[in-house]
Order: sequence, then structure tokens, then C-alpha cells
Amino acid sequence: MFTTGISDWDFENMLACCPVLEKLVLVLNIMPDPVRLRSRSLRCVLLWMSAVEEVAVVDAPLLERLFVLEAPRLGDESIVMIKIACAPKLRVLGYFEPRFHRLQIGDNVIKPGTMPSPSTVVPGVKILAFKVNFGVLKEIKMLVTLLRCFPNIETLHIESLTEPTERERAKFWHEVSTVECIESHMKKMVIHEYRGEQCELEFLRFISRSAQELQTLDVLLNRESLTSVHKATSMTNRLVDLSREAWRCDCKMMVLGPKYQNDWSVQKASDLSVEDPFHW
Repeated sequence: MFTTGISDWDFENMLACCPVLEKLVLVLNIMPDPVRLRSRSLRCVLLWMSAVEEVAVVDAPLLERLFVLEAPRLGDESIVMIKIACAPKLRVLGYFEPRFHRLQIGDNVIKPGTMPSPSTVVPGVKILAFKVNFGVLKEIKMLVTLLRCFPNIETLHIESLTEPTERERAKFWHEVSTVECIESHMKKMVIHEYRGEQCELEFLRFISRSAQELQTLDVLLNRESLTSVHKATSMTNRLVDLSREAWRCDCKMMVLGPKYQNDWSVQKASDLSVEDPFHW
């Protein structure tokens, strides 16, 4: 559905009248508030550039993938609430942006510092994607909290939104306590749009210290970060030094140029035969 306005009654009635619908893609739509997903057949839902303040997975027992991408903001303080009540087969979720996305699991709103418990985790999710500014303390605190809500993540994608900054977050990453998915389950991590900022490097060092099962780390460079020869050389030297540090696992690290950045598309996201829709 493209550039469509629809009421909440019509939306829910449409789902009720489509008992075999598996994929729903909503692009540039004016959506009801909230968007309630109640379907016994849906396997993939994608909202792209659709104005919405809340997406509630009320009852979707077959839902495997949920994408909420680049929702237009209704104001500087506006947020998009993502509620997950019943989605036992949910495996893929993204792009989550801590700066204006909020998560509710069941009746529990996840706040910075929320610790994992049976009522605050979604154990089935295996592939998770974020967009994060590593230079903003509030965002990285929320990133850590959200990661604890998905204890069995095997593949983590993070797109760096970091702007040049002098702030260092080394102290924060050294003080972070256990994040189960990173320490015990994560096998692959991809950091997109890497700019070589110190705060990004400190996060990678945290991963190198913590991720005991990590097998592949892919660093995809931001195009603008390569415009200066000096900066490009400094950035690659730092990554080489990082790759020589002692990892707790047998991890292969690849540094790739801008042409390998994610070729995102609606078709790719909704193609259930594609194992990792965020893969570059």
C-alpha cells in the first residue's frame, strides 16, 4: 500500500478480511494511531516512511519479521512506540532507533536501566538492527538496555549516525555489565557507515572484549570518512590495531569500502527466502 490514508477501523477490518495474507508493506502512508497488528496469517510487516506514533503487535502468532523504517517525526519530542504482546515466531526486527523509538514488551515499557526478566525479553529474535549515535550517552545507554531485551541475538547490525565529536565513551563501555546476547550468542556483527570516531572505536573494543562466540565482524566504511587521506589512513591503522588485539573467540574481521553498504529494498525485506534482510 503506497501513499494511502486509512482509518483504524478500516485497517483492522482489512486484516480481518484477509485470512491468508502473509506480507504487508506500507510505504508513505497516513496510518491510524495506533497501528494494531492482529492477524493469524501475517509473516512480514514493513512500515516505511509512514507517519505513525505506535505499532502494536497485538496477536500475530506467525509474524517473523517487523520493520519500522524512517518514520516521519511529528515533532522534536515525538516518539514511536513499538509494542510486542503476542509474536512467538518473531525472528527479525529493525531498524530500532533509541533516539525516538520506545519498546514495550507485554505490559512493560522498557526504560534505560531496565534489567532482563521473563516479562521484559523477546527470546525468539535472532536478527536485530539499530541506528545509533555513539557520541550521545543517552542513546548508547538505551542501546545496551534494548540489547538485554533480546538475549538470543545471533546477528547484530548497527548503522552509525555518529557525527564528529571529541567526547569519549571509553569509561561507559568499561563499566557495562553483562549483556547476554553479546557475550553468549552473537555470531556476526556488522557496523554500517563507520566513520572512525573514537566513540565508535570504543564500542568495537567493548565487542572485542565481550563477544565470546563472535565469528565475523564486518566494518563498512562511510564514504565521507575517506575524503581525507590522513583521516582514512588513521582510521584504517586503528582498525588494524584492533584486529590484532586479543579476541576471546576466533573472529574474522573485514573492513569494506562504501560500495558494500547495505542495498536496502522493500523486495529484499519482504522476501522470506532472504535469511538476513539487512545484509550488505
